[in-house]
Amino acid sequence: MKFGICNEMYLNLSIFEVIDHAAKLSYHGVELAPFTLTEDVASFPVEAQRRIAGYAHDKGIAIAGMHWLFVTPKGLHLTSADKPVRRRTLDFFRKLMEIGVYTGGRILTLGSPAQRSYSRGETEEEAFKRTVDFFAELASELESLELLVCLEPLEDDVTNFITSTSSAERIVKAVGSPSMGITLDTHFLRWEAEKHSISVADAFRIAGNSLGHLHIQDDNSRAPGTGNADFAEFIAAVKEIGWQGYIS
Repeated sequence: MKFGICNEMYLNLSIFEVIDHAAKLSYHGVELAPFTLTEDVASFPVEAQRRIAGYAHDKGIAIAGMHWLFVTPKGLHLTSADKPVRRRTLDFFRKLMEIGVYTGGRILTLGSPAQRSYSRGETEEEAFKRTVDFFAELASELESLELLVCLEPLEDDVTNFITSTSSAERIVKAVGSPSMGITLDTHFLRWEAEKHSISVADAFRIAGNSLGHLHIQDDNSRAPGTGNADFAEFIAAVKEIGWQGYIS
């Protein structure tokens, strides 16, 4: 397995300083939050993307992927009933795909709870269909670019959409593309176990071959070791499946 660290933990450091620190601590990769790289993600130049990739390569660090994809610009939304909003979001996602290609961050984790929740008066099935249509339109491009979009289930106090491992897997299967996967986070896994009695091992089995990425955080939503979480079950499940990907 490989270990990554998320750059938004270092809000006062540039991405290059984060890469330096990750190399010093012997991490394998750095995971990018696009909103930390520039005020205008939609106009982030390819030259700047390549500079990040080159600097990381020279330091022996990989770009492990991206997350917090829809924080900026404002107005993005995956499941909006407003077609122009969804079209604008889809066009922006193509920019994220470009960043993934040129930085090497080929795993795009879709968390962004506020930008995926469906509105009052709408249904989960409507949100499901819009999400499937969204990624079905991008699937051939994602495949040709060798990118992986990983849906990240989250707790139902932060979003009302994709709040279980099984709901993420349902979307992955409906899109039917190898460019779709699942990210599982230890904070969510603890919640799913408490609320739905689904163990970490069960969640891994539900995700199956769709499991593409792992996030780890303590029960205070900070770095492991800063809170009181017990990671024994998670570590055992990771070992059981012989995980070879990133844990960020």
